[in-house]
Amino acid sequence: MVAAHLPAVAALCGELGYAAEAGGVAGRFPEIHKHPDHGLFVTVDGTGAVVGFLHVFARRTLHAEAAAQVVAMAVARTHRRRGIGTLLLTRAEAWAADQGLAAVMLYSRDGRDDAHGFYAAAGYRPAVGLSRYDKPLASVGKHRKA
Repeated sequence: MVAAHLPAVAALCGELGYAAEAGGVAGRFPEIHKHPDHGLFVTVDGTGAVVGFLHVFARRTLHAEAAAQVVAMAVARTHRRRGIGTLLLTRAEAWAADQGLAAVMLYSRDGRDDAHGFYAAAGYRPAVGLSRYDKPLASVGKHRKA
């Protein structure tokens, strides 16, 4: 992934229902792109247009073996069911293996039955009994490293 891909990546995030403005994506990109524990991948069509992307990172914890976590993946509606998602997941798995990671994990929203079927067909199994909790921090930015 390079900076020129970012407007299309932001648009693909929108197809998933995430409000990702191109400026915000572009602002976060440099720090993530330079970090060796992150993999950023795109697929392009014959015209060079971005039709899919994937963001994966190495999740290192004290309680479990290090694993790769896919934090974002999207394929343009117009290009689904053409093997692009499989290509992206295969690339993430290869990246994870190159990093020496034990597994690949991902989260997917409830109700995304097509995506869940796709992940199951690719060999991914649901993690039973997990829930995600979020808490926005009002002080974000005040304590960030310079």
